[in-house]
Amino acid sequence: MFGREKEMDLGLSASTGRPDPVPGSSDPGPSGSYQPGRLALALFTLAVLAAGAFMFVTVEGNALDDPVKQAERGEIATNDARSLVREANLTRALRTLAGEIDEGGYIDSFRLAPTRINAIVVQPSGQRENLTINVAFEVTAVDSGTGEGEGLMPSDIDPAAPERIIRVANRKFDLRPQNFDYMVANEGFSEGEDSSWTAFWKLPLKDNDISAAADGTDVRPLGTPDAKTRAETKAAQDAVAKAQRAAAERAQCISRAETAEQIQRCVR
Repeated sequence: MFGREKEMDLGLSASTGRPDPVPGSSDPGPSGSYQPGRLALALFTLAVLAAGAFMFVTVEGNALDDPVKQAERGEIATNDARSLVREANLTRALRTLAGEIDEGGYIDSFRLAPTRINAIVVQPSGQRENLTINVAFEVTAVDSGTGEGEGLMPSDIDPAAPERIIRVANRKFDLRPQNFDYMVANEGFSEGEDSSWTAFWKLPLKDNDISAAADGTDVRPLGTPDAKTRAETKAAQDAVAKAQRAAAERAQCISRAETAEQIQRCVR
């Protein structure tokens, strides 16, 4: 009887040996592997990790597909679909550039690379701006002082010419598209002179630059005469050769002449 009273004083259950529940509270029941609080915490943690992983994958996927990031990583080559050298992309870039030039303005210089266009434009006010167009057709502008004169308009630049130049340079001079660096559109330096392109390759280290007509034809080593000059030179040479032949024939005719009348017929 003493032992029983002691057991009750300690608040122990005679059957289980565990503390009896506090009056007014519920019995938690026997402990086991199923614990709702811990399970909910685990599920919440998994949900947070899954959301974080999804966001990471989404951000990474966007970075992989972002053309600007691709350009920064060197993943856009000359002939790639996103290259600004491609006719469709250059057409769009020139439209973008035209939208940045006020009526009466002009392009002072134009440099084209596979992933970037750099153009210096002069607005009608004389303000000079250095514009950069990236592969996402985004434009950044930096003030570059003032300027005056005249230059090219976006409509003067043939968007099909760069691809044609690169293709012909590869065929005629073994200048590989993957080694292409950039090209520059040139306005005619004197009255009557046509605009043209000058293009440069990173490799080979020598003989790696060419000139071409504005439409991408007449691709030739830099420093050699253009087609118009070659035609004029040939015409002049032909005229000289013709005059020399005529003089030789006249001299021969005179040498055979026996009378003054025959000599006169030779020089007519």
